Amino acid sequence: MSKLLIVMRHGEAEWGSSAGGDHDRRLTDRGRASAARAGLHLSERGVSPGLLLCSTAARTRETADLVLEAGGPAPRAVHDPELYLADSDSILSPLAREGGETEVVLLVNHEPSCSSLVQRLTGASPGAFPTATMACIELEVDDWSQVGPGTGQLAWIQLP
Repeated sequence: MSKLLIVMRHGEAEWGSSAGGDHDRRLTDRGRASAARAGLHLSERGVSPGLLLCSTAARTRETADLVLEAGGPAPRAVHDPELYLADSDSILSPLAREGGETEVVLLVNHEPSCSSLVQRLTGASPGAFPTATMACIELEVDDWSQVGPGTGQLAWIQLP
């Protein structure tokens, strides 16, 4: 059995937030446009996530909403505080816990955890991982709890 993990870095965000600190930063106009294009890209590829795993930061939630507006059925959404500024190892716990029977998971998170997760799972360096970049990892696992170093193959990277 094979599973797909779409790892996406949030869209470009404002540098400061009048509403609070880093966690509350919102997307810029450019960030919103890039997130919407990313959703169209997923739709054109026929990729329909069954689960959205997302950091609780405003910019990741906004990115995810715009990506998902592009089409397809709305996935089950989990906004997990554990993902905010998590390292690549910490991302595996919510993935294993929430993945269930889902075939395709969209993870919307931050750098450097996005690029380090791609490298950790595939052994391939994704290089620069600018805002709104997506990487698709094909995983040869039966269960999300089996995801770990070297269990994936980098299928594609989509830059904004």
